[in-house]
Amino acid sequence: MSVVQYIIVRKDLDEGVLATQVAHASVAPVTNQLRPDMERTIEDALDDATKTWVDGPFTKIVLEVPDKDSLNKVEEILAANGIEYDVMRESRLNGEPTSIGLKPYEKSDVAGCLNGLKLLGSKKRDEVKLKVDGKEEDAAQIAYSPLDINQKNYGTGKRFVLEIPESLLEVCFARQFEQTMRSYRSHGGTGNDYIDGLTESALLPNLHRNDPHFTEFLIGDHYEPLLNSVLPQTGDKKTTITSLDGIFSEGSKIFIYGGCQDN
Repeated sequence: MSVVQYIIVRKDLDEGVLATQVAHASVAPVTNQLRPDMERTIEDALDDATKTWVDGPFTKIVLEVPDKDSLNKVEEILAANGIEYDVMRESRLNGEPTSIGLKPYEKSDVAGCLNGLKLLGSKKRDEVKLKVDGKEEDAAQIAYSPLDINQKNYGTGKRFVLEIPESLLEVCFARQFEQTMRSYRSHGGTGNDYIDGLTESALLPNLHRNDPHFTEFLIGDHYEPLLNSVLPQTGDKKTTITSLDGIFSEGSKIFIYGGCQDN
């Protein structure tokens, strides 16, 4: 399962308030499951999706809306679809809603309610370039399918190349990959001594050097932190990535290529 926690926050907040409200929105849906009866064990208190999330890298996806009215509209959609969430309010803003934290869900169960929302700070993602069969396409119209990639489904034979600024990956990829590595280490490691020895500061240099051990590890079963940094998983998009063939660095760009198909 791909269990994630979605957080939606107002972009018109100052940075200090925004950071605090995102933290509140992440914690509240979990602690609220524990509060009704503090005598219960965590195993009994948390639902299955939340337990899966807590036991993994507790992936969070933070989306932005421009203002209070937009946040209220998101809440209406969530409520209409029976999604469990908590609304954060700020006393310094006269109790205005600032963010919404969903409890952890299987990604496919809630992503449809959040279509059209951008990742927080996603301006740089506009710099991602896409070519399909040598023709430039809108990079906002491509997603990836873990199911197809894991099953090595080569789709319809179309080929894609993604060109990603290395600066875009400096924070997003390193943070997500380090969360994945922490999860592996807590369960005894990946089984690959070379990879287990990498630190967060070594991730991008290894990618930049086209380290064959590292790129092979990513292409194998650990591509999601990299792709999650720039792309959504399968959704309402024109094109879906169905296989990964390679990753390489050239200058200040990272290139990912493989197979894809039209939806």
